[in-house]
Amino acid sequence: MPPIEQDFRFQLAVLWQFVGYDAHGKATVSAPVELAVRWDDTVQQTLGAQESIETSSTKLVVGQDVPELSIFWRGALADLPEGNNPGNLYRVESVTKTPDVKGRQFFRTCMLVKYADTLPVIVS
Repeated sequence: MPPIEQDFRFQLAVLWQFVGYDAHGKATVSAPVELAVRWDDTVQQTLGAQESIETSSTKLVVGQDVPELSIFWRGALADLPEGNNPGNLYRVESVTKTPDVKGRQFFRTCMLVKYADTLPVIVS
């Protein structure tokens, strides 16, 4: 049986990792990278800030730490359309990191919400 951090990740996704904010307060992300993931379309409601109900549309199992506010696109990096508008983007709303019994390996899941069709500012 494969380790839990590698278990069942047979799909591909493109990640733009959240870096911070620029001088104008706009979110910035890193250059895109391709990850092996497990993409589960689901609906889950959580209690957000100011006790508002937020609906997550997708659960993603990843093999590395991913900061909140990062952006995902479903598919391979080679299939990514040119330009700043690939469409069907998702933003990381929350991250869960569960250790194995010995506390050495981690099972990471990201709850995603639908994001705008255009990417934020990309920094290198």
